[in-house]
Amino acid sequence: MRKGIGWFLVPVVTFLTLSYGTCLAQQAEGKKGIALIPTDQLTTRVVEIRGEKGLVPKTVASGKGTTVIWYNATNGPVQIRFDRGDQVRLACTDPLHFALQSDGTFQSEGIPFGGTASLCFVEPGEYAYTLTGAKVKAYPTQQDVVETGTVLIK
Repeated sequence: MRKGIGWFLVPVVTFLTLSYGTCLAQQAEGKKGIALIPTDQLTTRVVEIRGEKGLVPKTVASGKGTTVIWYNATNGPVQIRFDRGDQVRLACTDPLHFALQSDGTFQSEGIPFGGTASLCFVEPGEYAYTLTGAKVKAYPTQQDVVETGTVLIK
């Protein structure tokens, strides 16, 4: 039953992401800067958060206009925080379940089992993030698992 939910949600979220046509971006500082990326350059990558393996894949490499979707397949809620590497300063409008924090970092809400969060990257850089949350088999002694991943945008 749980696997069926994931295979249903990922294509739906991917379709909705790609249906925007062009990617409009807003600067994180609140200034209304807009970047248009042609539709043929928009891509989607999915990172699964698995109970037995953690982040799959740990590194996503792609070009400008890539939307990364994180899908939680663990047994509890997780959070993603871009707190290392290049800072996300420009992102597509309406990131799904991500918000700009007062310290200038992007952080997701708690992503429940079967839930997703997504962020579109429009500037080149190496964006490192931290995953915290559900107890997973790969880290059986840790209550609040900390794992790191990277999004490389060329």
